[in-house]
Amino acid sequence: MSQLIAIFFGGGIGSIARYSMGEMMQSFFPESPKSAIIGTLLANIIACLVLGYLLGKEIQPKNIFFWSVGFCGGFSTFSTFSNEVLQLIKSGQYLLVIVYLVFSVGLGLTALVYGSKLS
Repeated sequence: MSQLIAIFFGGGIGSIARYSMGEMMQSFFPESPKSAIIGTLLANIIACLVLGYLLGKEIQPKNIFFWSVGFCGGFSTFSTFSNEVLQLIKSGQYLLVIVYLVFSVGLGLTALVYGSKLS
């Protein structure tokens, strides 16, 4: 039961942080329709960096539920990323689709590895 509580609170905090990231990007780039994509990309990369750091630290199992499953799971967003890619495809922005996919996967994996080396 304590694992579920840790996931619940970590996920809630991560989700609020994710929402805040999106709002911040909207305020930095108010005229750009790409601000949502930038927010999603940054959130996913930061979540990968944090997860890599945590896994490299070999934190206690009781804390892994809060941080990795909860916080990183709530902060990162694959469904939003997938929807943004779909919308770009529908609007015919194929070059941006490719760039977004390469940056998301490439930078996400790089952040995960770099995070593990930071620990």
